[in-house]
Amino acid sequence: MATISRPWQAFWIVTAVIVLTDSFFIFINYLSAWQMLAQEIERRNDALRSGFQISLISSATNMQQIATYVANDVHVPASFLKGKLAVEKEGGGPGGKDAARMRAELFDHVKPGWEKMQESYDVRQLHFHIGPGSLSFLRTHAPHKFGDRMDQVRFTVVDCNATQTPTKGFETGRVYSGIRGVVPVFATDPRTGKKIHVGALEAGTSMASIANHLSSATGYHIAVLLNRQHLEKYVWPEYLKSRLEKDRIADRLVIEEAKEQDRPILELPEIADVIFNNHPQILPKRDPPLAISSFPFKDYRQSCLPNGKPVGHVVAWHEISSELHGLKKGLLINVLYGLIVFSLVEGLLIVSWKLGIQKLEAIIRQRTQDLEESNRLLQKEISSRVEAEKKYQYIYQAAPVCISSQTTKGDTVSMNPACAQLLGYDSRKALLEAIGFNGKNLFAYPQEYANFKETLKRNRVVENFEFRTRKKGDGDIWVSVNACIREDRINPDVKWVDSFIIDVDERKKLEKLKEEVDHITRHDLKGPLTGIINIPALIRREKGLTPTQEKHLDNIKLAGFRMIEMINMSLNIIKMEMGQYQFSPFDLDFKILLQRVISELEGFSSQLDVSIRFDTKENTETPPDAFVAQGEEILCFTLFQNLLKNAIEASPENATVSICLYRTPQNIQIEIHNCGKVPDEIFSTFFDKYATFGKSGGTGLGTYSAKLFTQIHGGQIEMDSSDTSGTTITVRFPAGPL
Repeated sequence: MATISRPWQAFWIVTAVIVLTDSFFIFINYLSAWQMLAQEIERRNDALRSGFQISLISSATNMQQIATYVANDVHVPASFLKGKLAVEKEGGGPGGKDAARMRAELFDHVKPGWEKMQESYDVRQLHFHIGPGSLSFLRTHAPHKFGDRMDQVRFTVVDCNATQTPTKGFETGRVYSGIRGVVPVFATDPRTGKKIHVGALEAGTSMASIANHLSSATGYHIAVLLNRQHLEKYVWPEYLKSRLEKDRIADRLVIEEAKEQDRPILELPEIADVIFNNHPQILPKRDPPLAISSFPFKDYRQSCLPNGKPVGHVVAWHEISSELHGLKKGLLINVLYGLIVFSLVEGLLIVSWKLGIQKLEAIIRQRTQDLEESNRLLQKEISSRVEAEKKYQYIYQAAPVCISSQTTKGDTVSMNPACAQLLGYDSRKALLEAIGFNGKNLFAYPQEYANFKETLKRNRVVENFEFRTRKKGDGDIWVSVNACIREDRINPDVKWVDSFIIDVDERKKLEKLKEEVDHITRHDLKGPLTGIINIPALIRREKGLTPTQEKHLDNIKLAGFRMIEMINMSLNIIKMEMGQYQFSPFDLDFKILLQRVISELEGFSSQLDVSIRFDTKENTETPPDAFVAQGEEILCFTLFQNLLKNAIEASPENATVSICLYRTPQNIQIEIHNCGKVPDEIFSTFFDKYATFGKSGGTGLGTYSAKLFTQIHGGQIEMDSSDTSGTTITVRFPAGPL
C-alpha cells in the first residue's frame, strides 16, 4: 500500500515491466526464427539422408548388374567351374598348378572388360568367390592375391552362396570398404550335364561416387566416416594402423570418403557433438558461417539383423550466410515494431493510470489474503511431515525384518535392531563395529557380493537374492535380500541402497533335505520299473496276440529301459559328485561315436536352420585305430550330444557348427565351434551346476555333466568365447601312443 501511495514510483515500475515484456517478445521472435532455421536444416538433413539411401541402393544395384553381366558371359561360368574343381582336387585354399592355370585363363578372359569397367563405370573390385562361404578364387583388381577365406567379412558373398540369390549393400573388407553387388554363378557340370552352383561374383565401388553425386545435387560438402571399432573388427592390422594415423577423427571415427580441402572442417570439436548426439549445429562465427548435420548408416550385415547398429556416419555442411542475414534483418524490424508499440502503450498507460490505481489496490489486498492462506497450508504440511517422520522411525525400530541403508560405495549408514538380532549381536553398534561399517562384510563369500552388486547395477533393483552370511557363534546362515537404489533428494551425486533382509536358513535346509529325498526316490523307482519291463514277456506267453498288441508291448519295454537309463544317468552324476562311481571303460572309436551323435541331431539342427560340419585331421598314413581310446560309450555319447545340442541352439540362423577331431601323440582332441557368444552372465560359471541363462526349459546340467564325464575319463574340457571368434569347447581324452 505504501508503494501505491507514490504513483509515479509505481508508474516507472510498470514502465520497466513493459520494456522487459516488449524485449522478451522480441527475443522470443528471434528465438523462433532461429528454431525455424534449425528445423529447415533438419528437414534438409532428412532429405539428404533419403538421397543417400537411394544413391546407396542405386550404386549397389549397378554393381549387381555389372556382376550379372560378367557372370552370364558364356566363357566365365565354365572357367570358374574348372577352377573350383581344380581347387577342390588340389586340397582347397589357393589350390595348385591346375587351379593357377584356370585362374590365369579366367583373368585373361575378363581383363579387357574389367579395364573398361574401371574406366567408364567407376568399378573398383571384381572378385570371384568359391562357395560355400567365401573362398577367394580370383581378385581381378589384385590377381596376385587369392586362396584366403573371407567368411567373417564378406557376408554378402556368404549369404549369396548360401541362398543362391543376389545380394547387395555396403560392406567393409580387409583393406577397403565399398558398395558391393553379388550374384550367384551357375555352370553346366561336364560330368553330369546338370546346372550346378559354382560360387559368387562380386562387383564393388567406393563411397566417392555417392558423395560426389550428392554434393553436386545439393551443394553440400559431404564426408563419410566409419566407426573405429567397426574397422578394428574387419580391417587387417597393418592397413588399419596407417588409416588411423592419417584419417582418425575424434578418436572414435575414421574418414572413409572426404575431399582433401574438407578435412579441416572434420577436425572441428563441434563435429563430434553433431555426430554422437545426432544434433545439427549452426556455426555463425565462422567465416563463412556453416550449418552442419549428420546421420548414421548401416552396412549389409547390420541391415539384416533385427537390432542392427550403425557402422558409420555421413556428415554434411553448407554455407548459410544468406539465412543469417535474413535473421538479422528480421531482428531489426522487430525492434522497430517494439519501439512503436511501446510508445503507444506508454501513452495509454499515462492516461489510464489514475483510473486503474484503485483496482490495483484491490488486487493487492486479494493477493495478500491468498498469501496468508498459502502460508497457513504450508505450516500444516510441515506438521504433517514431522508426524510422518515419527511414524517411520517407529516402524524402522520395531520392524521384525532387517532394514539397512548404505551408499552405493558400500559404506553402511544405518541398520535397525532386527539386523543385530538376525546376526546374533547384542546391539546395532556391536554389529556395525563387527562388519567395519562396510556392507560388503555382510557377505560370507566375495563372489556372492560381486553378483549382488552386478545385478543391482544392471537392474537398479534386486529381488529375493539369496546369499550366505556369518551369524555370531553359529557360522554361515542363508538369508534373502530385496534391495533398490534410491536417489538422494538433497545431493544428486549420492545414491543409497535400501535393503530388506530375512532369514531363509531353515528353508534352505529343507530344500537340501528334499534333494536328498529325491535321490532316494530315483533309486527306489528302479525296482518297479524292472517289473514293468518284465510284464511284456509274461503277456507274450499267452497265445493269439495281434501285431498292434505286440507293438504296444515293445513300446512298453523300450520306455522302461529308457527310464532306467535316465535314472541310472542321474544316479551316476550323484555318484560322481560323491566320488563313488565305478568307471568301466573299453575300446571306443570316437570317430564312429561322433558320427552317431551328428546323425541323431541332424533333424534338430535343420529345424533351426543350422548346418553341421565334421572334419578329421587324418590322411592315408593315419592308422585305422587312430581315434580309439578307453571310454564308456553311454557317458561319451551323452557328453557330446549335450555339447553339440547346446552349440546348435546358441548358433545364429544359417550358420555352421563345426566339429573337428584331432589325434596328438598322447590325446584325442575334439573341438566344437559355433558363431554365438556365451552370455556374460554365465561366462565364469559355464561348467557349474544349474548354470543357465536365456534358455527356455534349461536345467543347467548339460555342461555340468559334460565336465563330470570328461573328468571321469581322466580328460580335460575347456571353453573359449568372444564376440569376434564365437565359442569353442575343447575336450581332450587320454590315448595311448600311436
